[in-house]
Amino acid sequence: MVGMSQEFACSTRLLNKCVEANESDVSKGGSKATPTTQAYLTMLASHGLHHQAKMLALQGSQ
Repeated sequence: MVGMSQEFACSTRLLNKCVEANESDVSKGGSKATPTTQAYLTMLASHGLHHQAKMLALQGSQ
């Protein structure tokens, strides 16, 4: 179980970096998730964080 929570924490850190990168792109005039963000979303979804990945996708598409 410890391994699971460590993996979750690692994925959450990646998600946070992903959000920061996406917000940075949006502030420069972009309006969609970057390819890197999409790659992270795919990776996160495969790690069982589909809900958070989906929320980030929604945030990135606004």
